Amino acid sequence: MVNEFKSILKKENIIDHVKNNWVIYIFVFLFTLFSVSNVMALYEFDYDDAYYIAKVVNSIGTPSLMNESFYTGWLTTSVDYARMVNTYEITYGALASIFHINPVYFCKVFMVIHNYTMFALAIKQLASFVTKRKAQYALIPFFLFLIGHGYLMENNGSFLTIRSFDLWQFQNAIWYGGSVVRVLSVPIMCIVCIPLIENKMTIKNIIFAGITSCSMMSFSTVFLPVLIVMFFALFILKFAYNTCISIKKKNTKWIIINLCCFLFVLVLLILTNKLDHTPLLSLADFESFSNQLSPFYGYYVSTDTIMQYSTCIVAIALALVVNSKYGKYLAIITLMLIIIVAKNKFNELLCLSSFNYFFVILRFYSAIQFMVVFLIGFIYC
Repeated sequence: MVNEFKSILKKENIIDHVKNNWVIYIFVFLFTLFSVSNVMALYEFDYDDAYYIAKVVNSIGTPSLMNESFYTGWLTTSVDYARMVNTYEITYGALASIFHINPVYFCKVFMVIHNYTMFALAIKQLASFVTKRKAQYALIPFFLFLIGHGYLMENNGSFLTIRSFDLWQFQNAIWYGGSVVRVLSVPIMCIVCIPLIENKMTIKNIIFAGITSCSMMSFSTVFLPVLIVMFFALFILKFAYNTCISIKKKNTKWIIINLCCFLFVLVLLILTNKLDHTPLLSLADFESFSNQLSPFYGYYVSTDTIMQYSTCIVAIALALVVNSKYGKYLAIITLMLIIIVAKNKFNELLCLSSFNYFFVILRFYSAIQFMVVFLIGFIYC
């Protein structure tokens, strides 16, 4: 082990590592500096900081863990399933306590560095499905977000108009649980699940995907709509691929089985448009959801430059990587997310999976925007 460690520290290996990861180091450094500098300049918490940091601080040594009202301090009298699932504040509190770090600095400095690093590595790993040598350069378009979100969103067309819901959190509060899900959930699910499209699904793979999903859910239940839509997208692709392979092998039995499975998942997705006519979702709730979502959709999606050209960007990316074993699925999945979510074609499913919270879907829009930005970098690679 000592010899292996020494070999890692060889000059050649260090130079090679820096050469293949220098964009990541610059990205993490600049965005961390930007985030911390904003906090120091303002000398105040961001919009939701007081709430989340209070939960982290309260979790350290509390006799009633996650069983208090965070507004009044009184003990709760009912079971809140969101509290049982969203546990990242407890993790932050435990780590801050174990390493004797002030919880505020742990959240707003150390977890900022950690989450930017995780994001950069996830983007690089996605790009490595096509090219390992240039994978880090897929991060380059994200440097655009060093420009203040106010200018990007309110520049009145003088420059790129980028309107991403809670973009300020990517710039100033990447440590939030919702930020983790928004920027990491789709990339990580792609990393874990895309290889399963063309390979056999084993118990080990399924368990790992399940653990990954539980981990994402612990940061925010915003992940639930992402999980459900990704389930449909991945299984449609899985059975479509299996059908094509069965046709090539001229195996009639498996052609029928895989085609039936493909049609079943596709029809199930289409039938979600009738959810508002079932006991699962009342028509009144769906109409309320749609009315609340509509103005925000017009502001964040209809006028966003990224989403306006998203289909064109996906088409170019797909044309460039159509022969790549896994790369083509990144473009196809992004296109499916645009159709299912960003085009408002399956709002009944989104309403049900978000528990009628329209802002959850706005964060899903942002996750798709980040995937489109990744594809721009993907094209550059």
